[in-house]
Amino acid sequence: MISILLPIFNEEKANEFYIETLKFHQENYTLFLPNSNNNVEILYQIIRNEQLEKYPYLQNNSVRFPLFRYEIENNFLSFIKKLVDNKVVVLTMLSHSGGYSARIQDPFFNTFEVICEEFDDVNQDSINLNDWAFYQRL
Repeated sequence: MISILLPIFNEEKANEFYIETLKFHQENYTLFLPNSNNNVEILYQIIRNEQLEKYPYLQNNSVRFPLFRYEIENNFLSFIKKLVDNKVVVLTMLSHSGGYSARIQDPFFNTFEVICEEFDDVNQDSINLNDWAFYQRL
């Protein structure tokens, strides 16, 4: 089992983002990545107000190294469109010979990556990649 401690400062907002928007699976107080067969667990590490005051970098909006990466099997463009429609911050999205990858920022300025090896998407014809300033083709 791999455990990832995820720094947050609002559990309700974290649940809305990770469970409702990204569809992470929750059991008790533990989150599991989609399609991970519960091999990777994500545990909230709640940051208190006094910690924010003492360590201002915790609320810094600078780009950080991603905390984790996970893979989705297909329909990557639809996945990204849903995130954009939900006002999720997508920092970068790349199309390369091995598929797609995107770096996403959560409401607590943590970043993570999502990858997909499949180019096909059921909504491919209705999604214009040129509308996304964060998109790059390698």
